[in-house]
Amino acid sequence: MYDGQEELDNLVWDKNDEDSDEAQNRMRLKSTCRKVEELAMEKFGKPATLISPLISGGFNVHYRIRLEGTSPDVMVRLPFPSLVPFPGEKTIHEAATAAFIAKQTQLLIPRQLFYGQDSTVGPFVIMERIENCGTASSRLTIPSDDLSTQHVLDPNVSETTIEDIWGKFILDPPWWLLLETAETWSSGIDEWRETYEMRLKTWLSAMIKAEAELPGPIHLSAPLSTYMRESWETGRFFLSYGAKKSWAFDTMYWGFLDERFFGDREKGVLKDDLWRTRVHLLSKDERAAMDPFVERKMAESKERRIVDWDPTEAKQRFSELLFD
Repeated sequence: MYDGQEELDNLVWDKNDEDSDEAQNRMRLKSTCRKVEELAMEKFGKPATLISPLISGGFNVHYRIRLEGTSPDVMVRLPFPSLVPFPGEKTIHEAATAAFIAKQTQLLIPRQLFYGQDSTVGPFVIMERIENCGTASSRLTIPSDDLSTQHVLDPNVSETTIEDIWGKFILDPPWWLLLETAETWSSGIDEWRETYEMRLKTWLSAMIKAEAELPGPIHLSAPLSTYMRESWETGRFFLSYGAKKSWAFDTMYWGFLDERFFGDREKGVLKDDLWRTRVHLLSKDERAAMDPFVERKMAESKERRIVDWDPTEAKQRFSELLFD
């Protein structure tokens, strides 16, 4: 376990592995593939044929579909069942985000042709297929027979080459500039921050050059590089990072946000006691709710039983915990 990451629940982790295997097997079934073809035929009114192989990611599976008399092919993307909470909501939000990016930027992204929640295969997105023009493999170290050697970014890549690469990805979230996440950095979060800050300068330099070459006006009140620099300097980067990665939230909050927003705290406080330095900021009702909540969670940890929440019930429970 890394110091920057909270401990995992092994019981849930094992169940996720089982669900992942079951979901991938289900999505590869011939019956599922035929339903995907039928969905495409229904939407386009043309015979549709699946082109192998299927492309599986962490949360979605892609089916390449060839429509009779039509080029290029299209892609049908389905969220993995059991692995994606609120798959319908996820699919709608992703399709809307893609449409917004296509309208507001010049990025070449697949056009969303159809999307919906109610079909024989569940939530879906059908999009254009864009042929990939290359990979990042040439920027990585040469694979080795030694299984302990990771295939990582080549440390000998020049700054000029890195600027050129990042100049093609200026709108991507920059937390992955070091490829390794902050909470899993082997030498600790503080060294990750120092190393990241050096790479961020190169990233922003590439962005500024790309922004200067844009032919038309930008749709923001300031260049995106300005917003990203401000995000790092004000700590918004760490706030967003912690919000996106719950396992890293404690590290982000206590390391980079707490004293920035709530002032200095006593030095030398042990990690498990940090919360005591800020408990006075909670309301009387919030403090009163802490003890029964902690007691219930401790009891659940001893019981070691996974609860499969109904989505509506989960939202209601979450609302109660936030005092909505």
